[in-house]
Amino acid sequence: MRGPILAMSSLLFLVALSSFSITSALTKARQVYIVYLGEHAGEKAEEEILERHHGLLLSVKDSEEEARASLLYSYKHSLNGFAALLSEEEATELSERTEVVATFSSEGRWSPHTTRSWEFLGVEEGVKGPDSSGRRLPPGAEAGGEDVIVGVLDSGSNRDAIPVTRQQSVSLGLCSRCRCPWHSPKRFQVRQCLPNSLAPEHVRGKIVVCLRGTGLRVEKGLEVKRAGGAAIVVGNPPAYGSEVPVDAHVLPGTAVSTADVNAILRYVNSSSNPTAVLDRSRTVVDVKPSPVMAQFSSRGPNAVEPNILKPDVTAPGLNILAAWSEASSPTKLDGDNRVVKYNIVSGTSMSCPHVSATAVLLKSAHPDWSSAAIRSAIMTTATTSNAEGGPIMDADGTVAGPMDYGSGHIRPNHAMDPGLVYDASYQDYLLFACASGGAQLDHSLPCPASPPPPYGLNHPSLSIRGLNGTITVQRTVTNVGQGNSLYSVAVVEPMGVSVKVWPSSLRFSRAGEKKSFTIKIEAAKGRPGWRANGQFVAGSYTWSDGVHVVRSPIVVLAA
Repeated sequence: MRGPILAMSSLLFLVALSSFSITSALTKARQVYIVYLGEHAGEKAEEEILERHHGLLLSVKDSEEEARASLLYSYKHSLNGFAALLSEEEATELSERTEVVATFSSEGRWSPHTTRSWEFLGVEEGVKGPDSSGRRLPPGAEAGGEDVIVGVLDSGSNRDAIPVTRQQSVSLGLCSRCRCPWHSPKRFQVRQCLPNSLAPEHVRGKIVVCLRGTGLRVEKGLEVKRAGGAAIVVGNPPAYGSEVPVDAHVLPGTAVSTADVNAILRYVNSSSNPTAVLDRSRTVVDVKPSPVMAQFSSRGPNAVEPNILKPDVTAPGLNILAAWSEASSPTKLDGDNRVVKYNIVSGTSMSCPHVSATAVLLKSAHPDWSSAAIRSAIMTTATTSNAEGGPIMDADGTVAGPMDYGSGHIRPNHAMDPGLVYDASYQDYLLFACASGGAQLDHSLPCPASPPPPYGLNHPSLSIRGLNGTITVQRTVTNVGQGNSLYSVAVVEPMGVSVKVWPSSLRFSRAGEKKSFTIKIEAAKGRPGWRANGQFVAGSYTWSDGVHVVRSPIVVLAA
């Protein structure tokens, strides 16, 4: 194939070209073209490929010097081609060469057109940019994370690896609060719109109301379509509250909150001829209260090591516009052959990029900070309040806590200047591994006979499992704020637990200075509210110098 045809793989060239800034007078007569040569034929050295690219340019240029000066980038690895400054005539001449697949001009910079989650992170913490957009980069992060790479490890489940038949009413999440008020098993299947549960004679041509809870939401739409339904309304059970997901249904559809679906069902049951219209979709902003913990969000306790609080933090993860592989349909359902470049996705996998990008900004502004320091800055500056000043709520309407959001909702601007950080070294983590599971991760540093307990890791949160009596913990903070500062501590005790911190104040004379303090956790069995029934109770301790607020959650499981 020849001519200005943009193959799918060539999209990589357009993205790469976004970094070029052409300012010389020469570019007024010439522009950036991509010369695509297809795949590499056989094993060739990079120098050989580069010389071949120079040779092609020399065939349309007046001199070797001009040919080399016009080459902007040479693609020598998975794809074969180059970007160069060419006139329209030179590009046409190259496109006529037999070894050239296509020649096309650069389309310029591509960028996402939605940044609502980042706007929200700014608005949520009360920080606005000069244009009131809430998208100002924090001081010291003007480079936007340039030259910083962050690896993201996302432990999602591989649904294809799970042997499941279509007949099995399968949920891949944990929901301890889900309630099922329908008594008849068959009626339960019908209301959930599970596979092969709907009768075509009752559904054909109608808008069908289906309830969430069991099965995939998009499969409910597939069942409505199979039975001849015209559209679907997916309603929330009480556990999901007002959390409204966005799905690429195989037929017209929408999702509604618990309150809305209850109102719809009351209307349906009160009318002999209920009617409805699905209107065009539109963007709704300034939803209150926000943020709210999504029902799907990963919750504690930490199943691997309860003495380390998990999750660490929460971040935007509901209805995020994200790039989508064109190898998969938007629903991943059999028979769905649609191809999209972007999809609306929800999940903790969507929160991860927000936190990772925050870490990139912090590393860019503070290149000497360790990973532990960056995590500490994000955790200790997180908020447990929503944008209206009330407590962060769970999707089911209850007040959320550390087992739901960890330290709280991330605030990137605050994390840039946390005041104090809880740092940890490579050796600290090796000792933690020794204490947690007896794992010796580095044979050059064998585990001691009596390693410090897992909760002894210098972590920004404190989690104690099996408290029965008194436990003493030491923490060390590093001053990353002003050189001369005085921090005082404030404690919120978990119910039935006594918490003492000493010293009660820390004075720093310089940046980088470290100070240690001791925390005494005691099971106050004589106090009202003491519960030895295996429940987690939560509190916090906070260091403040009047400018910085360095908050650490405390979670205790009574023995």
